[in-house]
Amino acid sequence: YVMGWAEDLAKRAVRDGEKEVVELCSSLIRAPSENPPGDTSTVVEVLREWLGDRGIGSEVYDAGDGRLNLVSRVGSGRPILVLNSHMDVVPAGDPSGWSFDPFCGEVREGKILGRGASDTKSGLAAMAVALHVLSQVEGRFEGTVLFTAVADEEVGGARGTGWLVENVLPEVDACVIGEPTRAEYAVVGEKGVCAVELQASGRTAHGSTPMLGENAVELLLEAVGRVKELQRRSVKPPEGLEEAFENTRSFLRNASRELGLPEERARSLERVCETYTVNLGVIQGGFKRNVVPDRCRAELDIRVPIGASVEEAFGEVRKLAESVRGVSCRLVGRSEPNYTPPSEPICRAVFQAASTILGRFGGFMVYSGATDARFLRSRGTPTVIYGPGDHLKAHVQDECVEVWRLTASVGVYVLSSLTYLTHAETP
Repeated sequence: YVMGWAEDLAKRAVRDGEKEVVELCSSLIRAPSENPPGDTSTVVEVLREWLGDRGIGSEVYDAGDGRLNLVSRVGSGRPILVLNSHMDVVPAGDPSGWSFDPFCGEVREGKILGRGASDTKSGLAAMAVALHVLSQVEGRFEGTVLFTAVADEEVGGARGTGWLVENVLPEVDACVIGEPTRAEYAVVGEKGVCAVELQASGRTAHGSTPMLGENAVELLLEAVGRVKELQRRSVKPPEGLEEAFENTRSFLRNASRELGLPEERARSLERVCETYTVNLGVIQGGFKRNVVPDRCRAELDIRVPIGASVEEAFGEVRKLAESVRGVSCRLVGRSEPNYTPPSEPICRAVFQAASTILGRFGGFMVYSGATDARFLRSRGTPTVIYGPGDHLKAHVQDECVEVWRLTASVGVYVLSSLTYLTHAETP
């Protein structure tokens, strides 16, 4: 069996590498990188020193304002496989809401604790260790593995993965991103983002005679209500993604039971990836309690299912919002829904590797949120998401990652990389 040595290598990395990957993950959690402000220089230094101590060089690219991005290379030639994970984390918030120091990086009861443990410093650590393992056998595979530790993902990725794709990376053949998938499944698609601003114009009057005015806040709320009608619409998954959507529904159904959600919310969560969602994130209007407000603005975050487009979504949103007199609507941000067919070689390689290392695998799913995968998929690069963190524990207080998921991910990254580089067909 030609890949027997690779399977043995990956399993050995899982069996013998726990101490190394746990220590690195803890060090990364202790290195500050909250975004905002988004400075990743301390994390870059930890990774650069760690890789350098193992004979792996790194290039550091400054995208501005402390947004440093690190790229390390093992192997040469084609195919080129990217292992990508982000260094920035969301702010920890009020430390009193945590039961431990948000940046302690401690290991307790089989879990590594701290902000970024799930999203995605565990993915960073596992990929760095996998790169070291691959560097020891680079004479036994053809092609290149690029490890990219990126900034800026938590605020859109324009000066992280997006910047590297535009300015640094060559034409690459495949990518694995270390966002949280609990090491038990992989993600091949994600919803798009249609961000809009609504403006309502009314007419002031005294608060005691509101019938003489036109309340802009009420006009805008009526418009938001009409836009929310979109949430009743679902979109049929593209051909080839039916199983991924069914896996997602099953996963979210189980999550609803674990969270104890009421039936109506559970039904909505189960179908979240195939329906539009509308979130009223910001509303600003009025200046005094006893004055009818003549101005109001709001920002809506609308998620667009795979199989639809931002253009058609915005057309519907605008039509619904502007059906209310005095309301205008404009598009302020966008990200197209995107996916990689599960039949792509990199997807099959991750599926095979995870099944081998774990002894079981939950299959492919889709995300309701957006990731850096869109930058690569927009260039035609097949991209799959697989990581040790738990996306239900991302961005929350008492964030953590289980050690077994972290160590298993090292083996999956090693074996999937070798499988892909051995069997991938390149132009």
